[in-house]
Order: sequence, then C-alpha cells, then structure tokens
Amino acid sequence: MLIGLAFVALGWRLPMGSATQMGPGYIPIGAALILIALGAVSLLRGLASEGAQPDAIVWRPVLFVPLAVLAFALTLERLGLVVAIGLTVLVGRFAITKARPLHTLMLAAGMAALCVALFHYGFEVPAPVWPPFLLPR
Repeated sequence: MLIGLAFVALGWRLPMGSATQMGPGYIPIGAALILIALGAVSLLRGLASEGAQPDAIVWRPVLFVPLAVLAFALTLERLGLVVAIGLTVLVGRFAITKARPLHTLMLAAGMAALCVALFHYGFEVPAPVWPPFLLPR
C-alpha cells in the first residue's frame, strides 16, 4: 500500500487525461490505486483471520518490482516502448530466484509486442515505439 501511495504522490502531477484520451498519468495512477486497494483488502483479510504468524519478508520482490516500474518510467520517453518494456521485464526478473534467461527474453519480446499492439496501435498512446536516436530523421 505504501508503494502505491508513493506512486500516486509522485504521479499526481502528471496530466491524467480521460479514458478516451489517456494522459501520461492515467495508467500509473490507475495501477497505483489498484495496488492500494489490493493491499487494503489483503491487510483487512489478514487482520480478520486468526492464522499463523506471517513468514519473514522476502526482500527481492520488494526491491526489484518498484525498480522495474521506475526503469519503465525513466526510459519510456528516451528509449521507446520496446526498450522500456524489455528493461522492465529484465529488472523485474531479479524479483524471482528461478527465472531462466531464455524465458526472460521470451517474456520481454512477448510483452513488448503485446504492449506495442495494444498501446501504440490499439489505444494510439503517443509514446515512441523505438529509441528516437535509431529512427531516420
């Protein structure tokens, strides 16, 4: 929930737009609000149950998942959607211990293709697909 609140606080300055004309803050704020809601539901369920004590915190996901989101946010405009998605998957891969390099590359390629199809061609989000320095002028 704290991570979601942090992303809402940081992304609040970005233009939201509308559902038909999404601004750069629309998806991050929406995802952060969903994260907060899921965290609240999980917290309430945990408080209501009389189960066993929770396990120790696993720090890899706590560290690398926000770093993956940050990598995406910092690279989207400069490096384009394909590279930003690839870096996001690569950084997020370190959140789990049993990730295989080939699976990571396949996931990155699939996610990049899906995101380009969905956001660039489907929703026509005005984000560069490729790094601007690779495109002919």
